[in-house]
Amino acid sequence: MTSEAQQGSARIELCEWASVNIDGTYTIVRGGLDHWAASLPLNLLVWALVEVSTELDGDSHPFELKVLSPDGMSVANAAGLVSFGSARRKMFSLPVQASVQTYGKWRVRFETGALNCEVTLDVRPPKAD
Repeated sequence: MTSEAQQGSARIELCEWASVNIDGTYTIVRGGLDHWAASLPLNLLVWALVEVSTELDGDSHPFELKVLSPDGMSVANAAGLVSFGSARRKMFSLPVQASVQTYGKWRVRFETGALNCEVTLDVRPPKAD
């Protein structure tokens, strides 16, 4: 999902694994996750591929990645600094880990300055055979 703001845009995609290569390309395994079928409790581990385009200066800017339960409670956080240098576009991957105790629509939210974006992951029971 993408968020547009005065200062640029941000996009996030969930996948089983992601890595940004030195030449600016990226490698993903099973990208575009929007649902996960599993028995509970579930120790969820996915990767967030984040792309940020901005008019912010080259300094470092704090970011936060949150995992929100279906009732809106923050159950996992990751924070750090992102530096754009002269590029104005940055792509990076972050592990997303959470203990999932309930089925429903979980959200993964990325924020840096006025830029933010989020994606929903629908955690549901496995289908019976």
